[in-house]
Amino acid sequence: DRPVFVEAESRRIGVLDLPDCLLQTMRAGDCVHLEANRVARIALLMEDYAHFTREPALLLEKLDQLTSLYGHKTLDEWRQLASTMNWQQLVRGLLELHYDPSYHKSTQANYAQYGQARALQLLHLDHGSLLEFAHAFLASEHLVPAERV
Repeated sequence: DRPVFVEAESRRIGVLDLPDCLLQTMRAGDCVHLEANRVARIALLMEDYAHFTREPALLLEKLDQLTSLYGHKTLDEWRQLASTMNWQQLVRGLLELHYDPSYHKSTQANYAQYGQARALQLLHLDHGSLLEFAHAFLASEHLVPAERV
């Protein structure tokens, strides 16, 4: 009876496969494109993936899987950034060369309504700001009663 919001995902999330009916419904739904500045995104990713900065060997293992896509030169640069713990520059490089282009291509190809997505700017990505944004968005779309916002 109520809308459900999901992140644009592929069929596989980690080791889990989404059921076809859920994936098809997600891909056919309306889209909202959330935008945030790169500094805020880097900070959020460093927080969400802090386990990689605590155990760089795990990160290097993941990076090695990208060699065929980006070549040894790029991977050597990323490994160097990891070995010197230059995490912000590494995350910036991964966003610019890998994550953003891959995500954009996949979203364009798999989400029918993405071309009509309303773009919304997020100024901050901390928990409180995201919660405040979500409440304001839901209220502006009249998706929840005003007394619950």
